[in-house]
Amino acid sequence: HKDLVYAVAWSHDGETFASGSADRSVILWTEQHEGTLKYRYSTQNCWLSLHNGFFFSSHSDAIQCLAFSPVTSILLSCAMGDFGLWSSDEKNVQKQRINGRCSSCAWNRDGSLFAIGTHDGFVHIKKAGNIVRLPLPYPLLSY
Repeated sequence: HKDLVYAVAWSHDGETFASGSADRSVILWTEQHEGTLKYRYSTQNCWLSLHNGFFFSSHSDAIQCLAFSPVTSILLSCAMGDFGLWSSDEKNVQKQRINGRCSSCAWNRDGSLFAIGTHDGFVHIKKAGNIVRLPLPYPLLSY
């Protein structure tokens, strides 16, 4: 990375971990500490070619949090105002804007839904294509 690392997460099989940075990049690492740049923001067209012929869109702001699905290789990454679902098995990226600055993210045990906490005091829960926005009594921070 070329800037501060804000987030790390292990894959469900324990063989890979991801790191996300203020430089808007995510690197996948092996247990042997070999890193592969997975995606980085491009100021020209926001797409970056990967080593296996996959193309992934990237975030336009610093990566705030990361979470691997507990049952698949899907990685949830959150930036200031959007989140992405990344998989090396697919060429398309599921990326979506979100209201509020992301501060934390997590999957449920069976990988059927995930939650994103935002600085404006809401938790956004995504299940089956829908996002439910739940207010909290105070802003959410995760360290």
